[in-house]
Amino acid sequence: MEVENLEMDHMERLAKRAGTLFHTGIIVVGIAIATAGIVSADGLGDYPQHFINDNGEVDTTIVVGDQGNSDMVAAANIAGSLSQASNSSDVAIYSDSNIDDRDSDMVLIGGPDVNDLTMELAENGETWSPEEFGEDKAVVQLVEDAFVEGNTVLVVAGYSSEETMKAANYISQYEDHQDQLRGEEMMEIDTTEESVDQEGEGSVEEFDQLLD
Repeated sequence: MEVENLEMDHMERLAKRAGTLFHTGIIVVGIAIATAGIVSADGLGDYPQHFINDNGEVDTTIVVGDQGNSDMVAAANIAGSLSQASNSSDVAIYSDSNIDDRDSDMVLIGGPDVNDLTMELAENGETWSPEEFGEDKAVVQLVEDAFVEGNTVLVVAGYSSEETMKAANYISQYEDHQDQLRGEEMMEIDTTEESVDQEGEGSVEEFDQLLD
């Protein structure tokens, strides 16, 4: 089922609440920008520079699974962190059904149960399988040479949409976690910790209330 066939009113309200503009299959996030220096990519400690090109522009595709409706907010938080660290005021978010060409760097939001591209990586043994996700657990992981040699993928996923949101908050607030992230390709996150309880654009519960 494609994004355009989901309940559009619900999707639009999610997008508006996250400060985004909703389009069929695409969300464009407009956020105030700040220029950042370009550094070499070396583990999660260098996020978000993996996804910013030499011109200081965001050069990646953010992908949310068709089944990960609630993960739109987590994606918006990631887009915001990229925008604020770059010269890009707009960052596009796509659904997995709208990604035919895998020859690009990507940020995958949601685990293998809700995002088909994350499932592909899991089936190749490159990220957690569905069975490895447990309650109160989430992961932020860099996967090099994902899908196509030379590409970098960031997986942001949790046991549920709430855990995924907290993983997105954790990496979006990367400046607060650089000591932990430095040199790491994968960070397993205990979502019960206070450091990941702060929400970015809004809590999962707040967004669920919009759909009532």
